[in-house]
Amino acid sequence: MVTITFHIKNRKKQVKDFCKELSDYFNYCDLFLHNEDENGNYLPNDEWVLSTCSGTPILEGRNAIESETGILDVDGEYDTIIVKKLDDLYEEEIEILRDYYLNDGYTDCYCIDDILKVLGYREISNVYRYSSNADISFTDGSFLFIGRSEVEDMEEDEMREYVTDKLKYYNVSPLHFDKIDKIISAWT
Repeated sequence: MVTITFHIKNRKKQVKDFCKELSDYFNYCDLFLHNEDENGNYLPNDEWVLSTCSGTPILEGRNAIESETGILDVDGEYDTIIVKKLDDLYEEEIEILRDYYLNDGYTDCYCIDDILKVLGYREISNVYRYSSNADISFTDGSFLFIGRSEVEDMEEDEMREYVTDKLKYYNVSPLHFDKIDKIISAWT
């Protein structure tokens, strides 16, 4: 299961991390697990409580506490951790993820292909240049072929624009547009 973690801080939801579980944030939020009685005996599953240091319950019940996803709402609106399955994102959260991906950073976690799929992007895995064509392979296993004959009468700027338009048409991640120079270098 691929997860994404959002952090709501000062009423703004932002991407915090990828591929983590809810329990990875218990220490971050200074939460304490109460699953034993005063004699050290385990409590029944439905009596487990995860609480703040002041004793405010955050999660109740073993299933909620051991879940991979969920919400750690420490103070109501200013400091909240949300761990969700990538497949369960709302449109607003997909846009937050897109903004993070395009502006704040590139993630190199094992789930990048899943993230790109949710965003509707393809990632270039390799560019093969030949004098007659360029073959662009994507991480999803597909290929894009650009023949030299398609661009041979163009100036370099026109060629760059043409290749950019092709990559956009094939939903290539804009972070991979830096590979355009590699694609057209065999022909310039």
